[in-house]
Amino acid sequence: MKEQISLLAKGQQMERSLQLKVMPEEIRMHLAAGQNYRGELDLQEAGGRMMKGLLYSSHRRVRLHTQQFAGEYAVAEYEVDTAELVPGDQIQGAFHLVTNAGERTIPFVFEMTVPVGKTA
Repeated sequence: MKEQISLLAKGQQMERSLQLKVMPEEIRMHLAAGQNYRGELDLQEAGGRMMKGLLYSSHRRVRLHTQQFAGEYAVAEYEVDTAELVPGDQIQGAFHLVTNAGERTIPFVFEMTVPVGKTA
């Protein structure tokens, strides 16, 4: 933001703003309690231009394997640790992205279910 204000103060034009597309825009899943899950976020600049940024998770059980990215397209891998959780427990939080295309928040909710082959 400071950079944009500085450019305006100098009378310079800013380049057309970047448009970050993130898929999915929110995550709601049922996961088997006691089993880890891997997923990913697809990050893309709508106009095919270069973007860069940092990512972090608000919950200690959801870890990002990719914490920074650069390029027209990136995949951010994450893992959900469900160890010691029981059916009915929830993991709620969000992924936070701070990029040169702006800031985004991708909320997530992972609800634990009974593992396949087990009864409640």
